[in-house]
Parts: sequence; C-alpha cells; structure tokens
Amino acid sequence: MAVTRYDQRKNYEEAEANAVGTEYVRAELLPPDDAANVRKLLSRYVDQRVLFYVTRDQARIRQIDADTAK
Repeated sequence: MAVTRYDQRKNYEEAEANAVGTEYVRAELLPPDDAANVRKLLSRYVDQRVLFYVTRDQARIRQIDADTAK
C-alpha cells in the first residue's frame, strides 16, 4: 500500500513538473513584459512547492498550500 502511494506521489510530482515546464516555455509566446511576469510567478510557485515538500511544520505547510493556491 505504501509503495502504491509513493508511486502515485512520484507520478503527480512528475506531472506537475512537466506542466510548469510547459508553461514556462509557452510564456515565450506572450509579449516580453508579460512573459517575464509569468516566468517570475512560475519561479515563485516552484519555490513554494519545494518548500511544501521539505517543511515539516504543519502550520507552515498549510500556509504554503494556501499561497500556491493563489
């Protein structure tokens, strides 16, 4: 059962990473100012997601989760 959850989490993380990478590349289709803004937002999003997986404090995890939902 734990192996299945691990595999599922790994697959979700991979899918999310691919989606962020795709959006980062697609930002090139926008006007330069908008593209820079999208890349900045994606970079902040990735930073928050990394924090989500390395943080152990439950209150901080809830805050990070709320921030990424924005």
